[in-house]
Amino acid sequence: DNRFPWSKCSKEAIQKTLKNASQDCLRRKYQTSLQSQSRQLPGEVVNEKEFCTFQLPGSSRQTCKDYSYEIPGVDVPDRCVVVCCKLYPTGDGMTRGESTALDGRPCGDKKICLLGKCEPKDKHSP
Repeated sequence: DNRFPWSKCSKEAIQKTLKNASQDCLRRKYQTSLQSQSRQLPGEVVNEKEFCTFQLPGSSRQTCKDYSYEIPGVDVPDRCVVVCCKLYPTGDGMTRGESTALDGRPCGDKKICLLGKCEPKDKHSP
């Protein structure tokens, strides 16, 4: 099941990069071990405001929870969705974007988001 397939253009760009990269780059050792960092899920590392910064680049990114008095149904804790808002520079409106929450984001009592669903935290054990 490939929910996020690569486009032909992306595949070609990756292949070109790998062909042109020196073989040494794939053997390079880093100071910090990626293995030690991989025990955390993305939603445990990136908070919602940081996530919204990537989703809606611009000067004023917030989660829409900050504006939930204007947008009904935004603060539903067991939904594995992040709703981001970007205020217009004029202050008279906003852009709203909704995305599946990152795996590891808390979504209820002792629950986290996993593959877009709110699941018991013990279902994922590092």
